[in-house]
Amino acid sequence: MRKVITINIPKPCHKDWNKMTPTHQGRHCSACQKIVIDFTKQTDEQIIKTLESHSHLCGRFKTQQINRDLVIARKDKNNYRSWLASGLFAFFAFGTQSTNSQIVSKTIQTDSILKPIVKGKIATSILNEHIYTGSVTTAIDGLPLLGATVVLKRTKHKVYTNFDGVFSLKAKPGDTIEFKYFGMFTQNLILSTKNNITIALKDDACNKNYVIAGYVSYNYKSNNKCKRQKRKLKRLAKQEAIKNGEQKRTAVGKLFYGIKRLFNIFKHQKLKMQIFEKTITVSEEDIDDLNHVNNVRYVQWVQDIAKEHWLAYATKDILEAYSWFLVNHYIEYKSPALLEDQLLLKTYVSEVAGVSTIRHVEIININTKKLIVKSKAKWCLMDSKTQRPTRLTQEIAELFN
Repeated sequence: MRKVITINIPKPCHKDWNKMTPTHQGRHCSACQKIVIDFTKQTDEQIIKTLESHSHLCGRFKTQQINRDLVIARKDKNNYRSWLASGLFAFFAFGTQSTNSQIVSKTIQTDSILKPIVKGKIATSILNEHIYTGSVTTAIDGLPLLGATVVLKRTKHKVYTNFDGVFSLKAKPGDTIEFKYFGMFTQNLILSTKNNITIALKDDACNKNYVIAGYVSYNYKSNNKCKRQKRKLKRLAKQEAIKNGEQKRTAVGKLFYGIKRLFNIFKHQKLKMQIFEKTITVSEEDIDDLNHVNNVRYVQWVQDIAKEHWLAYATKDILEAYSWFLVNHYIEYKSPALLEDQLLLKTYVSEVAGVSTIRHVEIININTKKLIVKSKAKWCLMDSKTQRPTRLTQEIAELFN
């Protein structure tokens, strides 16, 4: 029988071997709280047998024992030859080669084992595979699922959960396993070194039109609604991918996108920001009980500068024909302002859409350059005669451009 392994340690341990506590198996490392086995005097066969019986351990090696194939390849009839070869190898190793302790980077621990090539083929590792166990439950109530399918994608091997929703599967870290159950969403999991797995499967609303036994029923209305929702989610995901540059538009998509842009030229405009500014000094009337500017005062300043911006650029005819009312207002307080602080207020309209505009206001401390407040508000244009919302004309839109 032929067994081959290769020991490779990307990050060796640098603890001093001589300072470790001696034990009957080797020495105890206080840093990692593990027993470190001394492999420097062992043959290839002894190393392989030890690693077969212990999948997780730390070891002390010679530099000649790593990054090469450790092989057991002998027949029962020629037992004495293998023992003689192993003895000669150990003899010459002791006579001519040095042993490295854990104080240098040559001392390693057996945390990573590579797959060697034997006769042109990848040898199967005897150490990488683990037995993974776990349970599959429902996400809605946590009850175990009987008969859920667990698939190891690398080998297509399948197992099924028992009455308690428990399964057991032999796999390697890094493998992907798939969990499936009728009427629920499929989930994938990449395995780590943790051997215990818990998976909760969510109900798939599109697969509720079934029965396990008896007469099959089918609700066309509910199923069609679910399918429409799936198509919508797929379409939104595609639009997001196109927006982020991850996917290109098709020829038909480019055609319809161009048509849509033509209709939106006057409906929705992104303006080049015309910024209107003013400065104020914080007075005692602006201060609250906490000795900083009252929050309500900021709201008043936001409204005042928006009105002043409109009055500064609108003509007399426009002022008589139109007025504004506030639809919604979002304000964010970044830093406090104190008595006699010099503040810069600036506002601009970033967007015109139909009957409304999006206005931004920023309040900045002139001395510290800190942003004190920022706000975003939606204003609607009103016809002064009808007192009803009216669409922004090109003349009004250009006032903010």
